Amino acid sequence: MSIYTPYTYLIGWSKHQKYYYGVRYGKGCHPDDFWVSYFTSSKRVDHFRKEYGEPDIIQIRKTFQTKEKARIWEHTAIRRCGMVDDDRFFNCHDGGKTFMNKGGYTLPPRSIEHSKKISDANTGKLWCNDDKMKRSEQYSGNGNPRYGVVMSRQERIVLLKKRGTYRPFFINGKYYELKSDAAEELNIKIGTISYRLHNKKYKWKEWRYTDDVENYKYKEHGNKGRKRPDLAERNRKNKVL
Repeated sequence: MSIYTPYTYLIGWSKHQKYYYGVRYGKGCHPDDFWVSYFTSSKRVDHFRKEYGEPDIIQIRKTFQTKEKARIWEHTAIRRCGMVDDDRFFNCHDGGKTFMNKGGYTLPPRSIEHSKKISDANTGKLWCNDDKMKRSEQYSGNGNPRYGVVMSRQERIVLLKKRGTYRPFFINGKYYELKSDAAEELNIKIGTISYRLHNKKYKWKEWRYTDDVENYKYKEHGNKGRKRPDLAERNRKNKVL
């Protein structure tokens, strides 16, 4: 089974001096699927390929661990090489959040009439094929083998350890293994517990994970690396004045 690996790529027709630089970060993607089951999402490339055949340049340029890094690198490479303004490249925008076009402008927002036409055209369409819908119905409710199953506390701990997300913690010197235990005992939300455990403010200094090295350093070296309470008190007074 291939490990999820986002990547950037380059394809080109050297005879015609036409190229395209792109990124692939879809679910389950891997460099092995490039030009085997994945042939870019560019319509311009698709039209050129149908007319002139397969490209003679097919390269994986760089691989990444996350899709965010892959997208940032694509934007950087396109911008640095000026591909949007180069007629040799099919790239019409820089891949950034602004989606800058060849004309140097951003696409205008759709009008109400345009949006309504798209909505009317898609009304009633099923975006899932029959097989997916059948599987969804088959495994919904009582069809799901885990339907109605409540995990015990020990089973949850074993599952967290297996996933590598098991992190016991201390709250005011008391040891907890699960956030749900602390939430039930202290009558606060689990999200609040997570916030305080990660917070660096002085008042939450006794809320820390057992493997939190920085909090151990706090006890040894005082307020190093944390907000100073004396300065916070001074700022509050200045604000009142």
